[in-house]
Amino acid sequence: MKLVTIAVKGIYGRPGSLLPASMARLTPDAAASLAQVEAEIERLGGCFRLSDAYRSSAMQSRAHDDYIKGRKHAYSPPAGSSMHEAGRAIDLDLAALIHPPSVPKGSQTLNELKVRAIFEAHGWTFIAPAGNPHSVDVKESWHIEFRGPFQETYESVFKRAKAHSKAYHSMAAAAIADLANDNWEGGLEDGDVVKKTNSEAPGAVQMEVHGQDAHATTAAVPQTVGEKLKTSTTLLHSLGIQGSAIATAVGAFLLGHKDQLLYILGGAGVMSLIGYGIYCWKEVQAKRIAKCEGDSNQTHGLTVP
Repeated sequence: MKLVTIAVKGIYGRPGSLLPASMARLTPDAAASLAQVEAEIERLGGCFRLSDAYRSSAMQSRAHDDYIKGRKHAYSPPAGSSMHEAGRAIDLDLAALIHPPSVPKGSQTLNELKVRAIFEAHGWTFIAPAGNPHSVDVKESWHIEFRGPFQETYESVFKRAKAHSKAYHSMAAAAIADLANDNWEGGLEDGDVVKKTNSEAPGAVQMEVHGQDAHATTAAVPQTVGEKLKTSTTLLHSLGIQGSAIATAVGAFLLGHKDQLLYILGGAGVMSLIGYGIYCWKEVQAKRIAKCEGDSNQTHGLTVP
């Protein structure tokens, strides 16, 4: 099984910003189902956005360490035992859907049971009961899982061991291991982008896939922040502009156009400042994304694994 990229709004950055690429990944079946849920909730006027989806083993390990050391109160299991690592879990911004003070202006306040019914109708499972303030804090996100075939693993282990925690960890471990299996036959490949598109038929959802094998624009596999910084060419562009301007100035001087030298050097300086400003802005944006990725490992509910 491989992961695909999802284009869905997140809680980080400016309103309407997409969930950071490192988290915006799910298994193909979960991604397709989530797009249908998103379309249905948005047709009702709800504000649909996530605070988390996929977590790498390293991200899950940091979340668990934060829990152990008291930096977060929500339980986070050790790496290797969370459905987030399997690309089969999301943290939904529940407050933006059902909590009136938190619902954005222009969005409709939905009923909690209606939201749950929509998710469950599309194969999603909630780990916390509705309306229980000790299990779900409406000011935080809501943990929901697309267990798929691994629900059978959970039920089988629970029937034998009579322990929910053991059944859950066995299910998560099996789902995570499945990511190493490349025999997915669902038609989507790693790096494809799944998002909802408008449909003329009421209640229908069309899936738009962008990938190497699609006839639409190819979407590259998301890079980490470190990779983006390492491959950035903005500084090189800035240096190239400076070099070109200085070379032009030297050429003008050698040709005897000394009266234009100051103007050329002044222009070179301005272009250098612009180039450097762009480079600094990009670094600030990269650090902001990195902070968002780190923040996603903080509390998103009181019982979220």
